[in-house]
Amino acid sequence: LQEMLQDRGSPVELRRSCVQALGRLTPGNAPWAGGVVELLARHEQDGSDRLTRNLTAIALAEIGGSASGPLRHRVMEVLARAVTKGGTHYRPWAALGLGVLGHRMMQQGATPPLVLQEAVAARFRDPGRPLERAAYAISLGLLGAAGESGTIWKVLQRTRDPEFRGHACVALGLLGAQQYREPLRELLRDSRRLPELQRQIAISLGLLGDPQAVPTLLELLAPATGRATLSVLASSANALGFIGDRRSVDPLVEILDARGTQLQIARAFAAVALGMVADKDLRPWVVSIGEGINYSATVGTLYDPVYATGILDIL
Repeated sequence: LQEMLQDRGSPVELRRSCVQALGRLTPGNAPWAGGVVELLARHEQDGSDRLTRNLTAIALAEIGGSASGPLRHRVMEVLARAVTKGGTHYRPWAALGLGVLGHRMMQQGATPPLVLQEAVAARFRDPGRPLERAAYAISLGLLGAAGESGTIWKVLQRTRDPEFRGHACVALGLLGAQQYREPLRELLRDSRRLPELQRQIAISLGLLGDPQAVPTLLELLAPATGRATLSVLASSANALGFIGDRRSVDPLVEILDARGTQLQIARAFAAVALGMVADKDLRPWVVSIGEGINYSATVGTLYDPVYATGILDIL
């Protein structure tokens, strides 16, 4: 993998996959891990393809997350410096890398250094493109920077970009910002025409354990008056499935059985939600297929942007 990554004659899609594979296949305690870290750090500086360079941030974080001592500190140093002084396109990726690394540390009972939160928070406060700020928001959520939840909410209110708003909502959920449950519920009701934003708000409410999230989503799935659009039905079903609250089972069965009063498509999405709620796994079934995928080189059997017939296109 290291040889192919350094071979300029290798197809660019292959080099991207090499970076991802090195991150996933290199244990932090392996004797060769230090060499892989330095190779990835050099490639971020010298690589000719921007996406390949960007992917090094996540690969470094995955290695650092399973490392300890000097090697973990080296990964932190590389990523923190990139967040502070790195190129415009690499900074948000480096911030996401720090988020992944910090989250892995917390899962192991360790506390990420406060300086990591401060570096990412400084970037988040600096006005920039919404999608970049979205990356910083998610990073703060993964780092557990609870003190930044107020800042994230204020920026969310001022920003109209739905993609940023969705990621900011997820960040608030990751931070356990219970004080925003009611405003998030209101935002959920107001986002009927923005299904992806609606789904991310629901994920946030699910992370917050909001008891009112399920009734709100059921109302969107089967409104008392009028008809829900296909996108609203899909996002509501997905959101109910993600939350997985057993209280949604009986109402969903009622929708499924209501042959005379509900549209066939609404009943179909109720069935989808029921299947997701009852899934034995905590994460959606497609995660095991799509996790860590080189999405720049997917084939039609996985993802078809034209006909949506790939397995990752399925609900």
